[in-house]
Amino acid sequence: MTKLKIFLTKGKGEGVTKESAYCEALNNAGLINLNLIKLTSVLPHNCEVINKKPKFSSKDYGKKLYVIMSKIMTSKASETVCAGLGWTKKKNGAGYGLVVQIEGPSKEKVEQEIRNSLNEIAIYGKNEGKKKMNIVTEEITCKNKPVCVLVVLAFNKIEGWNNPVRSF
Repeated sequence: MTKLKIFLTKGKGEGVTKESAYCEALNNAGLINLNLIKLTSVLPHNCEVINKKPKFSSKDYGKKLYVIMSKIMTSKASETVCAGLGWTKKKNGAGYGLVVQIEGPSKEKVEQEIRNSLNEIAIYGKNEGKKKMNIVTEEITCKNKPVCVLVVLAFNKIEGWNNPVRSF
């Protein structure tokens, strides 16, 4: 059975508005021009997280992409914001995993909240025997324009609107 690839990517952006900063962050993460469908907190069985930006062509513009995303924006000068994702998977590697998305004022606070959350929700997700925690963050400080930072797990499936699902 082929493992489902899930791409780990992140981006930062600055713009004249929070929305344009978000678009720049998406572009830097390699996720611009797609309709993102946000999922919550579970990695499927038999998946592999790859630390790499996904590649799309102009033929994919407007299609649907499933993601787990942590995103935060600010327009307050001198304010630092951080987005983070954390996940664990069952020890055998083929099992499912649990993911948390945390945003906050610093890398240290976000990482600590991810650790605390994963330790507690492992009980509810019956994720006994979990592997190590994986934590990825991205941080930015607002200077004089709005900023956005995001961390994304992008599933290796895109969907058109009238055609079947295909891998990229």
